[in-house]
Amino acid sequence: MAAVFAITRVQCTRAKRLAPPETRRCVLNRGWDGAGRSVRAVGGGGKQQRARTDKKRAFFLCTVCGFAYIKRIAVTPLASFSSIKQSSPVSMVDIAEYAEWRGNDSSIIHIPYEYKSELWIERQLWDPVVVHSLFNTYWFWSVYLAIGYVIAVFALERWMQPRKPYDLTAVLAIWNGGLALFSIVATWRFGEEFVYVLLHRPFRHSVCYSVDPNGPAAFWACCFALSKVAELGDTVFLVLRKRPLIFLHWYHHAVVLVYSWNSACELTAAGRWFIFMNYFVHSIMYSYYAIASLGYRFPKPISASVTTLQLAQMIIGVGISIYVLREKLANTMCQQSMDNLFLCFGIYASFALLFLKFFLNAYVFKKRKTD
Repeated sequence: MAAVFAITRVQCTRAKRLAPPETRRCVLNRGWDGAGRSVRAVGGGGKQQRARTDKKRAFFLCTVCGFAYIKRIAVTPLASFSSIKQSSPVSMVDIAEYAEWRGNDSSIIHIPYEYKSELWIERQLWDPVVVHSLFNTYWFWSVYLAIGYVIAVFALERWMQPRKPYDLTAVLAIWNGGLALFSIVATWRFGEEFVYVLLHRPFRHSVCYSVDPNGPAAFWACCFALSKVAELGDTVFLVLRKRPLIFLHWYHHAVVLVYSWNSACELTAAGRWFIFMNYFVHSIMYSYYAIASLGYRFPKPISASVTTLQLAQMIIGVGISIYVLREKLANTMCQQSMDNLFLCFGIYASFALLFLKFFLNAYVFKKRKTD
């Protein structure tokens, strides 16, 4: 679970400041001995053991600082609309560009959009004030859920070691098919507002002004955050079938859960892009998994295309984070706090690197070895 919190070098730097003077060398590919001398993790059993032990110490310190950083966000009040106005002058043109939603002692600037039609669940099951209040109060529970998820997954993997894999073909097909159907409907409903903004508004509006908290888009944004809990079940199926549990898989599930719940507190404007991309990619990915779980083997190019879509999603996320940072440094009003923005960049940057590594190992280097 350490990777959930040690997502940036900032946390690692803070770990160094907290560490004793003799161990202030926060690197993961080198260790240090009791006298503070650097020890490479190669050659000599004793040195290798010390290096591994000290790596764990560094990793633990980074984890503690990362947890403290997340906790600081949890107790920091969300920026009110008035504070945003004080830090960035608003022109008369801007006032006509957005609307303001007020509730629970906070404000959300958003693009007003009226859906052509609303589904029954979007009308009857949505109360923005209640949902906003619940996420503000309980979002940090996502951190505990993520920690419990990682512990439970590795405990289950250990429990499965002496046992045979379960045959879950039918259940897995239903599970993936259900998530595929949910993602397709969500892409359609959330996509209506996304496409409107993309076609009728400047790009800056799409990443700086949020979705309407009263509209169906906000309902599906909430469903997005809640679905990250359900998607933890993917790992359970993986472990019960005794398939390889790679770092990218459980890290991705854990940190997306934490970040999506944190973003729900302020209805992050850039989330318009993140949510739509994720829904769209998942509608394809889970459809692919549902068919593959029935025993159909796709050609290699199709499998590579699914991973390429995931990688593209992460690269776009990094680009949007950099763009929003530039806008905020220029005192442009954007519905995203700096804490959330730093979390966003760290997570998407790590995802981009990990998915790129996975893609290269699975479809480039492996192909060369085969040839």
